[in-house]
Amino acid sequence: MIKKLTALFLTVIMVMSICPIQAAADSNVPIISVHNKYAAPGQDVEIEIGIENNTGILGSVLTLEYSDKLTLIEATEGEAFSELILTLPGVLTSPCNFIWDGQSTPSEKDGTILKLKFSVDENAAANEKLAINLSYLDRDIVDGDLNPISPVVQNGYVTVIHYTPGDVNGDGAITPVDITLLRRYRAGGYGVTINEDAADVNDDGYI
Repeated sequence: MIKKLTALFLTVIMVMSICPIQAAADSNVPIISVHNKYAAPGQDVEIEIGIENNTGILGSVLTLEYSDKLTLIEATEGEAFSELILTLPGVLTSPCNFIWDGQSTPSEKDGTILKLKFSVDENAAANEKLAINLSYLDRDIVDGDLNPISPVVQNGYVTVIHYTPGDVNGDGAITPVDITLLRRYRAGGYGVTINEDAADVNDDGYI
């Protein structure tokens, strides 16, 4: 009985010692993400595609798909893959491929790899989330030794709003009047009515 308990105890210790090592390894997996934004119908919005935990990428193919209520009007490279050559798709329609390749020096920078400028459909509904998705196939992304790597992809969206953040009185412009109204609203007793969604300019749930 004592031998069995000892064996069980040693097994638990081994598992506990292995788990932190596995967690540390997982934390080094590259993450490619779409940064979410807000935009009004008919408005242009710039979306950044970023990378974290870049372990070294020499070649990459990313397929972009997006909502039919978005129109991709411009795409430019970011600084994170500056060592690589970017080949843009010939037509910026969904789906389309963005290809990076290098000769010998892999990119190891974190940051923005791609900037996308979209136009939002004028008929997009308020609070609608317009999807922006990335994907890749096996061996589409390789390291400096041409070994395939598998980054985690975090897709995103544009949330449609029918107001401009900061324009608390809804007159179409952000002016000192908005600041005064916001102060009076927070102070209380002025009978001020504002657009509370527009007043939460950093979207943290508080004014």
